[in-house]
Amino acid sequence: MRNNLAVPLLCSSAIYFSFVSFYLLALLGPPLPVPPNMNWFWGLVPTTFGFVSLAGTFLVLKNIRNRSKRWYLGVPHTIVLIVVIVIGPLVMIFGGMYIMEFLYIPLVLLPITSVGFFRAYFTSKRIAATVVTIIPALISIYAIFSCYAVVRAVLFPLRTSWAVISGLEIIYWLLLMPVVGLCYIASAFVPADDPNS
Repeated sequence: MRNNLAVPLLCSSAIYFSFVSFYLLALLGPPLPVPPNMNWFWGLVPTTFGFVSLAGTFLVLKNIRNRSKRWYLGVPHTIVLIVVIVIGPLVMIFGGMYIMEFLYIPLVLLPITSVGFFRAYFTSKRIAATVVTIIPALISIYAIFSCYAVVRAVLFPLRTSWAVISGLEIIYWLLLMPVVGLCYIASAFVPADDPNS
């Protein structure tokens, strides 16, 4: 059965490639104009990509309500995307000392809520469905640990090794987020579940 939700699922993956795409563009592409304030970068990038992901996620959930009894498991994912979109402009306007950390916390919740999203989307127990659900679940272990480390760093800045915190954030943004995004892309190419099965 052809997957009619392929485009919304591809759109849902956008947020996961936001930082790696800009990094690769800066590394391999033409020189990019430097924003007058880096708050603009940290606010604009996740907000823009977040809008695309939110639109895709909303369309997927709207279309699976009739065939999935667990569609509501995808709602927390939508809420986290909304939080990312709201925090982006706040980062641009107010900035502050812990800009990346405040942005990192909702972004690090995305693989956790993706597990619920995939459980809502796949109604069958196919191998592909299991794999794209397990991968974000495994990344969620790292996400929980790194989120704890970041929150602790903000609360106790003088007892924190900020090089370690930056390393945790970079690993997540440039390596683990794209892996979760690939799960959405893979889901777009998996034939849709038969609602009558």
